[in-house]
Order: sequence, then C-alpha cells, then structure tokens
Amino acid sequence: MKEGLGDTLEKVQAALKDPGTPPEDKARIDKVLTQMTSTLRTIQDPGTTPEEKAQLTTIVAGMTEALRIALDEEAPATSKWYSMRASDMADTMKGLEAPGLPPETRALTLAHLESASAGLMALHAPQSEPEKPQDAKRVREVLEENFASVKSLQSPDSKERNRAKGKLDRLHGSLTDPEHRRFVEELKRLKAPAACLTSVENRTREVGWADGSLWGVTEQSCADTVSAGAADTSSDWSPLFRCLEQKPFSQCTGTVPKE
Repeated sequence: MKEGLGDTLEKVQAALKDPGTPPEDKARIDKVLTQMTSTLRTIQDPGTTPEEKAQLTTIVAGMTEALRIALDEEAPATSKWYSMRASDMADTMKGLEAPGLPPETRALTLAHLESASAGLMALHAPQSEPEKPQDAKRVREVLEENFASVKSLQSPDSKERNRAKGKLDRLHGSLTDPEHRRFVEELKRLKAPAACLTSVENRTREVGWADGSLWGVTEQSCADTVSAGAADTSSDWSPLFRCLEQKPFSQCTGTVPKE
C-alpha cells in the first residue's frame, strides 16, 4: 500500500502545483490528503485494535485508488467520479472524529466503508475488473449509492439516517439472502473451485445480490463452472449461465430463476 501511495502522491503533488488544475479540484485533493494523513496516524496508534487497523488500511487503500484514477490522464471519462468518491470517503472519515459519536455508528460506518472501498479496488484489479463497460458502469452506480448511504449514517436527520441504515443492513445481509444461497448451492453442485466461490462471496459482500454475485462469477476462476451450468439444460439456472456467456452480467439479473 505504501508503494502505491507513494506513486499516487507524486501525481497529487504535480496536480496541486499545476496552474491548470481547477481550484475546486485542488481543494478536494487537499481535503482527501489531510484525512488520509489523519487516518494513517490512527492506524499507527498502539491503541487502535487490529480489526480497526485492517478496516482503516483498506479504506486508505481505497482512497488512494480513487485518487490514482481521478488523476489518470487516460481515464478522463471517469476521473470526476473517482474524485468525488475519494471526497465522500474523506468526509465520512472526518465525521467519525465527531465527539459523542455512538460506538455502534462508528463500527457500522467502518464496516460498510471498508466493503465499499474493497469494491472500488476490485473494480480495477486485474482478476476482477469487469470486461464490459456496461458492467463497470453498473458497479460504479451501486458503489456510489453505497458510499452515499454510509455517509448518511452521520446525518442529523433521523429519517435519512434510518433509510441509509436499512439499505446497508440489506447489503450486509446479501450473503444470507435465500436467492444468493441457492445460487451458491448451484455453483457447488457444478463443482466450482474454491477461488470461484471466494470471488462470488467477496463481490457479493461489496456490491450485494444480485449484481455482486454475478460480477463475481464472471471472473476467470469461474469460467468452467459457467460453461458447465450453461450446458446443463436440466437445471433452472441454465438460462442465467447462458446469459452470462453471451451478455454483460448487469443484463442477466432478470434470468435468475424464481423459487
């Protein structure tokens, strides 16, 4: 993470010195850097629990990745989106420093911000990056909603706070969703390798059912499993697997069989 942070900081410093960088962008970058520094201090604090250190490390890595892509000259179409997500994370982490914050709110915020940050990084990891633009766009949409919901946990408006908590509770419960569990059972019946099952579990934790689960099953470790599922026309899941072979996974949620 330190190596990646160092490379990104070089780009950040160049952007801050560049007279062509808009003032609002410089202010946003400065805010993110300030919060990253504060979070890194918390990680190094001996009083921080190992669990929280792991969560904060993932969050800082997510902020770093968001800044990296925001400053990537080869990704102008999405640079603003990543810049805004880095800003969201900085605002949310700053909110955790408020005095009197309930411990359960802090714990819930960190847990969900960690998942969203991991999802953002998976969006560009070599083994998990969606191949089709429609899928990457769909994942960004879901992640944007999730980052906004995490931020809303700190809202003074109780209705907004409760709506956000309800959405995040549903996301958190995705791994126990009956349809997701049936899907995993089908993957196991098809003898999916452990790497495939892990991929599906991670993406579901980060993006939810069904988008995350279908994203996970498009990774290379699941390729043989998808082929086997598509070929087994005796299974109710066969249309889903055939769809995954032919179309973006974001267009296949309608083919999930109903119990």
